[in-house]
Formats: sequence, structure tokens, C-alpha cells
Amino acid sequence: MHERLKQARERAGFKTIRQAVDRFGWSYPTYAGHENGSRGFKIDTAQRYAKAYRVPVQYLMFGTTKEQLEATLEGAFSSRPKPDFAIHRDGFGEGDVAFVRPEQNPEQINKFQKVAEVLAPDVKSVSFYVSAKNTPSYMLQIDDVLVCDVNPDVKPGDDIIFTRIDPETGAGKTHIATFLPPYLSVAGDKPTMLKYNPDTDAIMAKIVASFRPPEIK
Repeated sequence: MHERLKQARERAGFKTIRQAVDRFGWSYPTYAGHENGSRGFKIDTAQRYAKAYRVPVQYLMFGTTKEQLEATLEGAFSSRPKPDFAIHRDGFGEGDVAFVRPEQNPEQINKFQKVAEVLAPDVKSVSFYVSAKNTPSYMLQIDDVLVCDVNPDVKPGDDIIFTRIDPETGAGKTHIATFLPPYLSVAGDKPTMLKYNPDTDAIMAKIVASFRPPEIK
């Protein structure tokens, strides 16, 4: 497992252990022991690492290969129509993401569900958002699909989808952020720290995985 953990960290863009533990608030000695193999780790810890690095937990635990995951994606999108995400973006202004509405495209949702069963098998209430812009700090490109838990137990360090409501107009914009109470680190070219206000900031979901549909690679 430790070799796969190292590979997942490097693929996620963290060149060193120090970069990863500082980003996610982990204990350096504990994580380093997990990665160098001197300490084992259980499924709950693997799930935490998998969510952070956005890889299937099966990969960390059992060695599900990249090719096997890609085969799942290819199978889910075998019909290969280019997804029509534009219809989901109305009303989101300049937000980071757009909610994929099941009633507007049930066939698309069925495909996403197949992928979510592999990427996030333990999440019971899944929703999907689509990235509306390139967000390098989260390694997201336009039209990447975010697999989200809509009934999350949000903890510090979790990546979330939230909507900030303008109390004067009632309009809202939906963004990606890292929950760092009492702040939200909002995605952007340079992350912006905003004070979390439960009166105007509605946490919609927790991001548990992301993928890029094969036909738009």
C-alpha cells in the first residue's frame, strides 16, 4: 500500500511529503510512516488519503490499476456523445461549478453513477457538479465532473461546494472551497480566505472525487 500512497501523492502534484501534510493538516511522522511502509493503515485512513488525492480507495488498498479505472470510465461513456453541460450553468453567474440536474439529463446521471460506484463506493447520497472554469489549485479543468456527498460530516480540511447568498438581492454564486473554520479557502488563481458565515454561506456538498469524461480529454 505504501508504494501506491506515494504514487497517489506525486500524481496529485505534491512533490514532497511535507507539501502534502502541510496542505491537509496531517501529522508528518504518522503520514511518513504510512508512506515509507514502517506503519500500516486501516480502511478509514485510506479513505481519507484517497479523498485528499482524489483516487479510488480501492487503488490504495488493493491496487486497482489506472487501466482498470479507465476501463470503468470507458464503459460508462461507451456511447460517447459529447456531454451538454451548458444547460446546467444558468443562474450560477461567475461561480466555479454548475450543478448537474438529474431531471434535465437522466442518461448522463446514470453514467456518472457508474463511475461514482468505483470512486466513492461508501457515499450513499451522491450528487454531481461540473467545473465551470480551470482551477489549478484543485487540479480541475473546465467540464471535469465532481462526485459529491450531499449529506456530509464536514471536517476541517475537507473540500466543499458552497453557495454564498447576497442578502440584499437573494442571488447566489456557487464555489469550491476548503473548509478551514472559521474560514473558507475559496478556489481561484490565488486562493482567497473568506470568513465563514452560516447565515449567508450554504454548504451544498463535500467533494469526494473528480474525473474527466473520456470524450473530452
